[in-house]
Amino acid sequence: MTTIYDYLDWRGDLPFTTDPFNEVDNTILSLLAYVHYDGINNIETTFQPLHQVRDEFYKLHTREEIAEVETYNGVNARLLDKVCDTERFKDIKIGYYISYSDKDFVVQFCAVTFKLNDMIYISYRGTDNTFIGWKEDFYLSYTTGTNGQKAAVAYID
Repeated sequence: MTTIYDYLDWRGDLPFTTDPFNEVDNTILSLLAYVHYDGINNIETTFQPLHQVRDEFYKLHTREEIAEVETYNGVNARLLDKVCDTERFKDIKIGYYISYSDKDFVVQFCAVTFKLNDMIYISYRGTDNTFIGWKEDFYLSYTTGTNGQKAAVAYID
């Protein structure tokens, strides 16, 4: 079975002008929403080159620390590393990152926007295995809109 890393080894040298954005690229950008970009300068209000954000991320977290972490953040930080070293993703910019949770309002929300030439891609992080995440998942079974879903709509607006 091949992996996203195999795809990046195989197609990472091809720019989007040669091989258009596809389902695997979609998956990669979706997974990059699981990196915790908290603490990176100006990522909430502007676009920055993805490789610059990666460099700032590793000023906040050591590679050894990330290598030991098997959470979404650790696994996808390693993906961020791989993506930044490809020709395919080298010009992507990232910005407008927001991440918060509130146990009183039962909301867990994260979104980030990627910009590639004339394309904008919004990626949302799903709920995790915390109590707030489980509770929000449970609310999905009987409500018509969770606070996280409402935040997702507001993010686009």
